[in-house]
Amino acid sequence: MVDAAKGPVSSIFRRGGNKQETSAAPEQLATERQELDRQLDELEAVWSIPKQGDVSIALWQQDSLTYLVVVPRGKLLQHMGFNWKGKLHLHPEEAMYLMDRANLVLFARSPEGRQPAQLSLLEAYRLMVSSFTKNI
Repeated sequence: MVDAAKGPVSSIFRRGGNKQETSAAPEQLATERQELDRQLDELEAVWSIPKQGDVSIALWQQDSLTYLVVVPRGKLLQHMGFNWKGKLHLHPEEAMYLMDRANLVLFARSPEGRQPAQLSLLEAYRLMVSSFTKNI
């Protein structure tokens, strides 16, 4: 709904209350945007704090489409993955879960065979999806 005098009007419905109509002025939108940017900066600062404690390290194995845990830490790994040739391997979805919880850092070798590079969550997700499509 658009009111010619006020500009765009949005309705707010509250359960058990009356319908209220509000219009956002450009100044109000600018201050809300600044507040959201400030909150995002705070959130990014919290996320960038390195986690101490039970952080494991795993390396992507292209031949088996799994992650080889090279530095196991914490009790959570005791209930995940499988042992193959005496080494703990994680399925891609398990590795993604642990990475999302900040309990695992994932690495993969580059095609040139250089030093392994740390994977972002998006890169790990792409590896997981590609491993699913190769298994079909």
